[in-house]
Amino acid sequence: MCIVFVLAGCSSIEYTSQGTIPVFFSHQKDHVRKRVIEGEVYTFLWGNFPKKHRLYLDKEFRDRGLLSVSNIQIEEFQTTKQRLKEIFSFGMFAVKSFRVRGYGKEARDYEN
Repeated sequence: MCIVFVLAGCSSIEYTSQGTIPVFFSHQKDHVRKRVIEGEVYTFLWGNFPKKHRLYLDKEFRDRGLLSVSNIQIEEFQTTKQRLKEIFSFGMFAVKSFRVRGYGKEARDYEN
């Protein structure tokens, strides 16, 4: 008798805000300063640990000098190298990349 256990795991990235600066997903006409946030998240044991990663958009864009941000575009992907690491580790270790683009206003935009 053969018993097979299948663990279904799926890690996700939660893009959220704490309200420190205004965050708009739609375009705002006076937001002209482009910023790009890039990073990686790591998961273990077929994506079961950790189940959820949090990225605070307002904090990340504020740290890059913006006072408000709009027209946010989110992209998640795996490079060939990251995918091969996941395959050769049999899913025990995985890396997912993300890129978030946004346009905003800096303090110097209010000086007029």
